[in-house]
Amino acid sequence: MKLRRPDFRAIARTVRTRAFLVEAGVLLAIFGAVTLVAFVMTMRLLTRAEEEVVIDDLAGRDAGDAAVWLAARGLRAEIDHFESNDTAAPLSVTFHSPGAGEEVRPGHVVRLVISRGARNVPVPDVRKAYVSQATLILSRNGLAVSDVVEIADPAPANTVLATSPGPNASVLGGTPVRLLVSKGPAKRVWITPEVTWSSWDTVSELAEAMGVVLEIGQRMHAEDEPENVVLEQFPAPGTRLTEGEPLRVTVNGDVGAAPAEGGAKLVDLVVQAPKGFVMHRVTVRVIRGAWTRTLYEDLLSPGDHVRVVGAVLPGDRVIATMDGVDVLVRRF
Repeated sequence: MKLRRPDFRAIARTVRTRAFLVEAGVLLAIFGAVTLVAFVMTMRLLTRAEEEVVIDDLAGRDAGDAAVWLAARGLRAEIDHFESNDTAAPLSVTFHSPGAGEEVRPGHVVRLVISRGARNVPVPDVRKAYVSQATLILSRNGLAVSDVVEIADPAPANTVLATSPGPNASVLGGTPVRLLVSKGPAKRVWITPEVTWSSWDTVSELAEAMGVVLEIGQRMHAEDEPENVVLEQFPAPGTRLTEGEPLRVTVNGDVGAAPAEGGAKLVDLVVQAPKGFVMHRVTVRVIRGAWTRTLYEDLLSPGDHVRVVGAVLPGDRVIATMDGVDVLVRRF
């Protein structure tokens, strides 16, 4: 079988016909339109991709991590400046421009503010200042007051004796400073001596040597007791006697200064134990301010009673207890 040669002349005649040219033109127009649309859509997608870089919130991130995040999105990181910051970690981002949520194109520069950390400040010397003044000075220097420890000292009360850290020590801003504060000179304390049945003159000399004020709480005139002798004392022997508190005594006779108006008087108390088969512990005390004096303490048989006599001053309280329970309370 023989192959037929193409008739190029016939093909040429067909190409030159008007119908063919119209069809070819339409096809070329359609292809061109499709190509143009595809080009425009591709460029718009590329352009939109470049415009839709949204800045994340970089505050608090490490500066290196923030720079890597920006570079991965086609943005450039530049350090605007460093600043001292008491709350941000060193070399972390404290601020950036543009801010979080803003849209920028790739290649845009984002400026970062980087923290140096808390700044070092010297502790001001607030010794000899009152606590209120020291607190204000420390606050103005970026420091805080933590504990205030009070001790007895010859310095005036409420004045600062020392600080920790000490004066001029270099510390981070916001560091708490402890204050050692004076509460005034310490009062002297003695153990109250036994002065009952001693003469008034002897007790007066002893009180003067101790620097204690001797007061007459009550004056009695008992003919069967020695003249000018101390019959009773308060505080009781062996208890604490603090500077400024008087040693009050009951004397027999007219020695010493006259007792103050409304002075001491004797009280007569009776405590009755209930009937039964159990003994009861009875205690009778006089309470005067912070001091307590025991007038009587012993076991009492069932059904028995005890009579207690003692000297009291205005404002004193006498409390009788039985087995730890109050059974009699009197105020004078």
